[in-house]
Amino acid sequence: MTENTRRDERDQNLIRAIRNLPQAEPPAGFTQAVLSGLAPKRLAWWQRAWLWARTPRPLAVTPLRLAGAALAAGLLVLAALPLLPRPQAPGMEAPAEGLQAVTFLLPDPDGRVRSAAVIGTFNRWNPKGFEMRFMPEQKAWLLQTRLAAGSHEYVFLLDGAQLRPDPAAVLTKDDGFGNSNSVLLLGDGHEQRL
Repeated sequence: MTENTRRDERDQNLIRAIRNLPQAEPPAGFTQAVLSGLAPKRLAWWQRAWLWARTPRPLAVTPLRLAGAALAAGLLVLAALPLLPRPQAPGMEAPAEGLQAVTFLLPDPDGRVRSAAVIGTFNRWNPKGFEMRFMPEQKAWLLQTRLAAGSHEYVFLLDGAQLRPDPAAVLTKDDGFGNSNSVLLLGDGHEQRL
C-alpha cells in the first residue's frame, strides 16, 4: 500500500469513530457560563450616539409644556435680535460714517417727466430708495442722499424706462451699450496725498 492509501484509510476510520460517538447534551447552564465569560463589546461613541438618535422615544406634550417651550423660543429670538444684521435698502452702503452729502438735480422745465430716480454703481443700478421728488418752484427733480468717497457712475431713470445722463455732470463714461454714464468723484479729504 502506498502512503496516500494508508492516510485515506486512517481518515476514514477516524470519521467513522466520530460518527459513532454518543450525542450528549451540554450540562445545564453551560451556554450561560460561556456567554458570561465573554467581555461585552463596547461600541464607539459615534455608534452609541447613532443608536441613541435612532431609538424612538415617547414625547408627552401638554398645553403647559407647549406654552413654556413657546415662551423660551420667543425669549431666545428676542435675545438674538440685537446680534442680527439690520436690513438696508437694496444697494445702500452700510453705516453713515464717512458718507458725504450729495444733491442730484435734474431740470424739467416743461414738466414732461412723470417719475425720476437716480441709479448707479452706488445702489447697484436699483432705483428703490433713490426716487427723486419734483420741486415745482424750481421746475426740477431733486434727490438728496449720502454716498461714500470714491468714483460713482450714475444716470437718471425717467418714467421707469428712459435713461438720461446728468446734464450738469462734468465727467461722463461710455457704458459699453452706446450710452453715457455720468461720473461723480467724491473725495475723502486726502485728495492731495499720493
